[in-house]
Amino acid sequence: MKFDKLVTVLNKQGDHVVMNRNGSILVVDEKGRERERYAVIYGARVKVADGQPVTSNQIIVEWDPYTFSILPSTAERCISKIWRRV
Repeated sequence: MKFDKLVTVLNKQGDHVVMNRNGSILVVDEKGRERERYAVIYGARVKVADGQPVTSNQIIVEWDPYTFSILPSTAERCISKIWRRV
């Protein structure tokens, strides 16, 4: 498993949350050759770390297709529907 142009942050559960729209996850073999490539959706939760080996039928990414995520890149708070930087 290898991240390619994937920007993530850790949430409270220890999952990586994707913060960009053009990243992907690569499945590589023992020699580091790319075998498969998967685009990752903005706001998805990645269940594996970069470089971590994976097994067959392991869940790698979770996302909710019916949710529109708004993820700030800095510490911010929503007060009276106006975004303010903390």
